[in-house]
Amino acid sequence: YAAKIHQFVSAVGLDRGRLHVLGHSMGGGLVGCYAALYPDEVSVLTMMCPGGVKAAEKSVMFERVAQGDRDMLIPETAEQAEDMFDLCLYDKSLIPPKQLLQGFVDYYVKPKIDFQREMFNAIIEKDDELTPYLGKISAPTQVIWGRHDQLLHITCLDVMKKEMKAPLQVDIIENSGHTVPLEAPTKAATLLLNFREKVLKKAPLT
Repeated sequence: YAAKIHQFVSAVGLDRGRLHVLGHSMGGGLVGCYAALYPDEVSVLTMMCPGGVKAAEKSVMFERVAQGDRDMLIPETAEQAEDMFDLCLYDKSLIPPKQLLQGFVDYYVKPKIDFQREMFNAIIEKDDELTPYLGKISAPTQVIWGRHDQLLHITCLDVMKKEMKAPLQVDIIENSGHTVPLEAPTKAATLLLNFREKVLKKAPLT
């Protein structure tokens, strides 16, 4: 997948300068691999709750997977969608009403349910995919994590701190679960832009 991003970047002409690449969840793991494989193309890296790092502690999601529940993020009813959002969100007030949940299932999940299952199975089966690449990342890196993430345990950060050699800044967002861009968009954007400015000014990272 990192090679496909590289191909896309070249095809649309984004390879005229080094990039600030960022991604969330599975996308976070993907941009981490991209930064490791194509270091000359990346000037700054931001990963939000990235997948692909196996934590010492199992998250609620992986505990449920171990009990045989592999469809928790692939809802086929409004009730299952509510359970999915409950797992992803710390702020339960953001869970949509039943009518919207049903629309989400009917018009977003079901038309591409086979792809959804394939993607979720990839997350489960390649839960340590990013770790071998962490030491190969050279770009200044920011990792943002929601304090109450139930999908990917926050102790993944311990592995990342141990494996990474690149300059690293870790930002924890309180009162947020896995869906940081939804629960704390202003906070996340501010942290991201401040980090970018710090790197461009070559200030020390924290």
